[in-house]
Formats: sequence, structure tokens, C-alpha cells
Amino acid sequence: MNDIRLVCNFNIDLINNFQGKAIVIKTNNIDEIQHINHVVNKENKLHCIVVNHNGALSTLPVTDNWEGIPIHIFATRFGNFMQFIEQKHIYHKLSIRVFLSAEIETNYRDLQILSSFGIDCGLYFPNKSINWEKLNDLMYYSAYGKVQHASIEPFDFVIKKFEYNTPIDFSNVYFENPHQYLHISDEGKVALSGLDLHNCKFITENINDLENIHQSSEYKNVLNNWQNFFTKLEDCSCCPSWRICLGKFNHISDKTNTCQPFFNDLMDAAELFHENKSKFKTRELCQP
Repeated sequence: MNDIRLVCNFNIDLINNFQGKAIVIKTNNIDEIQHINHVVNKENKLHCIVVNHNGALSTLPVTDNWEGIPIHIFATRFGNFMQFIEQKHIYHKLSIRVFLSAEIETNYRDLQILSSFGIDCGLYFPNKSINWEKLNDLMYYSAYGKVQHASIEPFDFVIKKFEYNTPIDFSNVYFENPHQYLHISDEGKVALSGLDLHNCKFITENINDLENIHQSSEYKNVLNNWQNFFTKLEDCSCCPSWRICLGKFNHISDKTNTCQPFFNDLMDAAELFHENKSKFKTRELCQP
């Protein structure tokens, strides 16, 4: 399955089992970044390095030695503004996207600041309740803001990848869509998501089964899980915006704090983007 990207820790013995694969490496150690890039690109292709930083973004010492290396940083919060400003010029040289936790309300404002600085960024969602009003405000800034700004995920992905008759899974932004990504343990066991990996729920314990994983009944069942929403008469089954959400927040939404108005607004933004794009088609010229 050459079209599937693999997500794993930086484990050289494990990586040596792969050849010609696109790989996402997870690490907590920024000192490894250049070494990771060198090792992975010997026999494979580095798709991205995911840096998990349990602290403020401003305390993370970035360096222009990372130039050309695709990096996603997941930080808890933004941190000290002036401390970050000292490093802002380095961010502009890098292939980097910064994610902040949706759990911390000041992050919604800080992501607008990052975006206005021209730094691609986004929210990640801990398994807790969400402030849908603040999320909607940030989406409006991302989709409709008149001042030039960088992308904010997952809004940018949904808006640009949206198709009228096709569901879209913005889990791609977090390398969690099993259509595109599989997660590998240090022992070579294969899971369909980061959560499954954490819970030791594997679809195979043999890394050699990767090439035939598409024949696994468990893999096929997960790819068709979306159908289960329509066998139950619940909110998700009648939501007009289900095809851009796929029920991701069904477990944390309730009657008084529902995700539906937010996703309706996001889908409106996606539809408007595609309507406008179709009005201004670029001319196709012969390429030299």
C-alpha cells in the first residue's frame, strides 16, 4: 500500500524495515529534528515531523537549521508575546505549522495573531468540551478575514478540499485518517489511529502485513464506520453538515452545546469559496 503514509516514533530499527514509504515521525525532542530528516530520507521520504511540546510555544527554541524540513508543532499554549517575537523571523524561513490546544480560550486569540504574522497554524482538540462560539469566531477570521493572513487548520483544509457530493475527513490535518495514515508501534504493530495505538488496539501485530492491510476485514470495517451514523436516529444522522464533520464531536456534544451550528457555518464558507473559485477560473496556457 504505497499510498498509505506511516506514523511512528523515531526508532531507527523500525524505520529500517521500510523502503520507499512516506513517514510521519513523532518526537518530543527538537534536538533530533535534523537527524530524523537525514535518517528517514535515506530509504524513505519524510512526510512530516510532529513535535509534541507540553508547554508554551514561545519557550521552544526554533532554529533556521530546520529550513526545508516539514514540521508540525503541537504546543499547549502560545506563551509570552515578546519572547515569541524574538524568534518570529525564523518561523518565516521554515516549513512549519503550529497547533495550539482548543482547551485554552486565549489560544483562539493567539492563533489569529500567529496567522496575521504569516505563520500557518491550527487548533487541536483534546477529548473535552469545546467553546463553539470561540471556534466559530476563529473560523470566520480564517475564512472571511480581509487582512492577509496565513492558513488556520482545520478550517483551511475543509474549505479548500470541500466537494459538494463527497464527505471530507479533516483528520488528515492531524495524520489520523486511516484512509491515508496508519500508526506503527515501536514493536512494529499496526493501529488505525493514534488513540488505537495508545490503547494497544492493533489490526495486526506483524509489520510484514502492511502491504496486504487493505484486505483486512477490520480495516475495511473502520473505513465504512461512517455508515453507522445512519442506522441510528440521532442528531448526526440528520445534520446537513455531517459530510464535513463525520460525527467527530458526537461524543462531546449535547443538546445545549451542539456542534451543528458551527459546522453549518463552516460548510457555508466552503461552498462560498468554491462558488467564487468557479467564477474566476484561470486560463490554461501551454507550459514550456
